[in-house]
Amino acid sequence: MTKNRNFKKSFESLFENKIVLYGAGVTGVETYKILTNYFKNVNVAYFCDTYKTGHMSGLPIISPEELKEMCAHESIIIVVTGLSNNPKEIADNLQRLDIAADCVYMLSELDSLIMQNLNDSRIDEWYRTIKRYKGTLPNDEKRNLYLNWWCPEHYCENDILVYQPGKVGSSSVCNSLATIGVNVTHVHMLTDCFIYDLIPELAWEPEDMKLETIRKSSQYCSDKIKLAKHLKIITLVREPLSRDYSHFLYHMSELVKNGYLLSDNSLLEACAEGIRKRALQNGKCKYGYQFEWFNKELKEVFGIDVYSHPFDKEKGYSIIKQDNIEVLVVKLEKLNDLEQVVGEFANAPHFKLINVNEASKKEYKDLYKSIRESVKIPRQVVSLYYNGNRYMDHFYSEEEKKSFLKKWQNNIAD
Repeated sequence: MTKNRNFKKSFESLFENKIVLYGAGVTGVETYKILTNYFKNVNVAYFCDTYKTGHMSGLPIISPEELKEMCAHESIIIVVTGLSNNPKEIADNLQRLDIAADCVYMLSELDSLIMQNLNDSRIDEWYRTIKRYKGTLPNDEKRNLYLNWWCPEHYCENDILVYQPGKVGSSSVCNSLATIGVNVTHVHMLTDCFIYDLIPELAWEPEDMKLETIRKSSQYCSDKIKLAKHLKIITLVREPLSRDYSHFLYHMSELVKNGYLLSDNSLLEACAEGIRKRALQNGKCKYGYQFEWFNKELKEVFGIDVYSHPFDKEKGYSIIKQDNIEVLVVKLEKLNDLEQVVGEFANAPHFKLINVNEASKKEYKDLYKSIRESVKIPRQVVSLYYNGNRYMDHFYSEEEKKSFLKKWQNNIAD
């Protein structure tokens, strides 16, 4: 009989027991930062992961078998941080290891406990404030998925801020930095510029979103980040057709569930239409979402205009220095060759890139490959990027553009 069978899930149990974070990825690191920076007297002792060994953020990574042995001899709380996994499947796996359900906390359960105890003096005031903002927003799964893009409640002084559109390789950069102990905050948005474009996709009503709350919380968070004495930002850009395609496919299950894809469309037709909508953001993006992101996010929040600074297309990166801010702008296609550049920028000489979120490694790799070979990208989207797009031309040479078009030539609809 293990000792941890005897306690019930409660806020106090977080302070009375050793905590193991199940999942040594970006979300696990963010959870570690929240618990160690904003909660007094919390003992986060290990990460646990099936596929990783070594250390993450200075903590040892143990295997599930080692976790089982540990739980047999002492009281342990397990916080499941793997957002991409099925929570029930994870719980079943832990049960098969003879780890009791009463010591396993899903992130949603942990969040509920925290929200119920926000007045506790052991919680940092900054964290309490940002959670109160978020607590006034609608609380259901599809909203929370996107609301996590705003207000990085895990931001700490001296973090590297990885701040960019989705599906441009940022998770790989964050995971690689966290593995060697570099503190990172990962966020896609700090303004509400694109929120109206998300609403039609997810059937949100503007009044339900309480946009003023999002504005206030985003402003509160960005104001805190701007107080950093020396802020380093890593931002990335990617060949736009690949980004749009990857972004759409990555979120396909949520889009299907929320009724964004019409049932009378074939999968390929739905994919083509989804790529079109995401690229154009309902007609509001003249140069494409990811290229306009730099003005509507990075420039709006930090006053950094990447398009007014030269970009070395051949090397694939540039470093912009302005006041107390340094920005490393990286072209994803060159990232594998830029480990030394990223390492020097982050003061991490041992930086090695670890690729994550690769579709070829996921369960749906055959589906991904099939759609990639068959989907037809609307000519409208191709023209958006390749016909006189000065923002794309800022990052990519004519030779690169020709190479990209050649790769997609059999996928462009006439």
